[in-house]
Order: sequence, then structure tokens, then C-alpha cells
Amino acid sequence: MRLRHHGEAGVAAVEMAMVALLLVTLVLGIVEASWAFAQQNAVRGLAREGARTAAAGQDFDCAGADVAGGATCSITVDVPACQGTRGNITVTAPYNALTGFFGNFNSLTITSTVDFVVVTDEDSSC
Repeated sequence: MRLRHHGEAGVAAVEMAMVALLLVTLVLGIVEASWAFAQQNAVRGLAREGARTAAAGQDFDCAGADVAGGATCSITVDVPACQGTRGNITVTAPYNALTGFFGNFNSLTITSTVDFVVVTDEDSSC
């Protein structure tokens, strides 16, 4: 059995600290990327739901965007909104960082635009 020298005391703790720093950074990066992906999916889902509602000829006034963490939306539809009329909806939401470990990404915005075609004709003047 080999005897330890006094100069090797605590080497394992130092190596563990160096490896732990890399592992924690990697795990926090994965968590933050997953959080950003989930927020992007939420914004896309809100845009799709808005387009689906507007395409069906129902009134959609972006009121649901307030529920989605301060998201804003805008709808553009050719007037009059007759059968076959094209339009689009754009939803923009601020990115809210989960960990804050990688700097201030809170100034970023997530945007999704969906095009749609009106499929119902509620206006008899079309």
C-alpha cells in the first residue's frame, strides 16, 4: 500500500469543485433552454388558438393574451372578413428567465405569427 504525501491532501476536493462548477453550469443551461422552449411553445399555441378563433369568424380581441404572462397580440384581417379572406395574428411576449444565471435575457421577446383564412361567412354583404 502506498503512503500519501502531505502535498496531496485535499486534491480530490479541489477536483470535485472544478468538475461541479462545469456540471452546475451545464444543468442550469439545459434548464434555461428548456424554459425558453416552453415559453416559445406557449406563444405559438396562443397564436394558433387566436388564428383558429378568428378563422371561424368569431370575435377575437386578444384578451387572452394578458393571461399569458404579459403577452401582446395584434390581428390583421382584410375588411370585410368574408369567406376566403386572409389574415394573420402576431403574438409577442417578453422572455422571462427562470434562473437568471446567464445574464439578463429579460429584454428578449418571443414572437409568433400565424396566417389564417376565414372559413365562415357571417356577413351577408360579402
